[in-house]
Amino acid sequence: MKPKLTFSLIIFLFGFVGATLADSESRLTATLTDVDNFRDFSVSGMSEERTKGVFESEFNRFARTEARRSIPEGYRVHLEFTDIDMAGDIQPWRNRNHSDLRYIEAIYPPMLKFKYTVKDADGETVIEGEKTLRDINYLFSPNQRFRSFTSFRYELSMLSDWLRGELRREIRALNAD
Repeated sequence: MKPKLTFSLIIFLFGFVGATLADSESRLTATLTDVDNFRDFSVSGMSEERTKGVFESEFNRFARTEARRSIPEGYRVHLEFTDIDMAGDIQPWRNRNHSDLRYIEAIYPPMLKFKYTVKDADGETVIEGEKTLRDINYLFSPNQRFRSFTSFRYELSMLSDWLRGELRREIRALNAD
């Protein structure tokens, strides 16, 4: 292949992949409101602000793949998290070093509380609501696809189920009318 043609092809492919990633990223966004008042929002004893950075990083990675699977093209979903209670509980008295380890037990299920807004391609708000998700069977749920998310695997698995199920049905109902 000629060098100019190869270079042009590479530039085209990077542009196409970049546009696809930008589209999927903007389909699903989130903000966290007043993290100091979240019930249990600490990764290994980190402050809420540092945990917020970890959550945002994992959520952005989650949004890049989940948006394409869950949200129909032309729609944008924004989540405003108002409370998070992470799976498990930090119990420093249970270990020798009194370190902030999170113990994952069935009696400490994850909970997400958020407001959500769905906008159509024209930017019009078509769905609004508030939701509280809690999964008391989180230890028995198949969340294997979230193993690489080390801190928020149970919370993101629960959110994925909601996006793929209830929210997708709500969006489909709009198109049925």
